[in-house]
Amino acid sequence: MTVRKVISYLTVFFFVLATPNIKASVDQPVRKLQFAWGAGLNGSVDMSQHGMSTIGINAKVGMRWSWVRFFGIGAEGDILVSKSGNIYPLFLNFQTDFCRSRQLLFMDVRGGVALNYTHGEEHDTNAYASAGVGVTLAKGKTFNSHLILAYTYIGQDVCYQGVYARKCPGISLATLRLGVVF
Repeated sequence: MTVRKVISYLTVFFFVLATPNIKASVDQPVRKLQFAWGAGLNGSVDMSQHGMSTIGINAKVGMRWSWVRFFGIGAEGDILVSKSGNIYPLFLNFQTDFCRSRQLLFMDVRGGVALNYTHGEEHDTNAYASAGVGVTLAKGKTFNSHLILAYTYIGQDVCYQGVYARKCPGISLATLRLGVVF
C-alpha cells in the first residue's frame, strides 16, 4: 500500500467520522486563537524490515483556534533500538477534530525532513511524513493529553545490513505517541 493511498484512506475516514459532529449550533463554545505548546513520548516499530524500530521524545510550539486543535512546528529525537543511530525529524504538525469544540477523536498529520544518523558518522536528510488517529485521554481548560496511532514514513537512500549498503525505498513505521498540549 502506497503512502498516497494510506493518506487518502485516513482523510476519508476522518470526514466520515466528523460528519455526525458537524452542527450549526450557537451554543457550542468557540476556541479562541491561542499560543500552544506540547511534548510527548513515542515508540515506533519498523514495518519495512530494516531493523529501524525507535523510541523517542518530541516537542512542538504553535497555535490553536476554532476547529484547529494544533498547528505549528516541532522537533523529535528518535533513538534506534536495535542499531546505533539516531533520527531527528523536523516537522510541521497539524491536528484537527473538524469541530469547534474538542472531540474524543482527531486527526494528526506531520510533514517535514528527517536528519538520519543511522550508520556511524554518515548522515543524510530525507522526507518525513506521518498521519494518524488520535484519542483524547484527558482535557482541562488549559491542556489536553492524547494517544496517537500513526503511520510514519522516513525517506532513506541507503540501508545497511551489517557492513553492506544497499538501496533503500524508505522506512515505514507504525508509531504510538503519548503527548500533552498546553
